[in-house]
Amino acid sequence: MSKAGIHSADGADLAAVYVERGNRCSSDGVYERAIADYDYTVAIDLDASEEV
Repeated sequence: MSKAGIHSADGADLAAVYVERGNRCSSDGVYERAIADYDYTVAIDLDASEEV
């Protein structure tokens, strides 16, 4: 599945979860996982979640 255009009814909540996990991974030195989580955060389409 492509990360671009991920939609969620709770997009802001989902983004917060990915940022939090990315921060934990970064502080643990797992930088590749942290970057992947930040990428997912950017891909979440918050505008689409408001239409649901």
